[in-house]
Amino acid sequence: MTLRAAESLCIIRLISAAELNLAGGLVCETVGVVPVNKKQLLEECLKKL
Repeated sequence: MTLRAAESLCIIRLISAAELNLAGGLVCETVGVVPVNKKQLLEECLKKL
């Protein structure tokens, strides 16, 4: 999933703004253009939210 797709999910209320911020943070940790890793995002959400 791309960050743009995650933003769209946030807009239609399938994910929260906090989850979107975590997704953005995960993407920024990697060099280059990368998709959001759903498994990693879920793990981060469970740890922090």
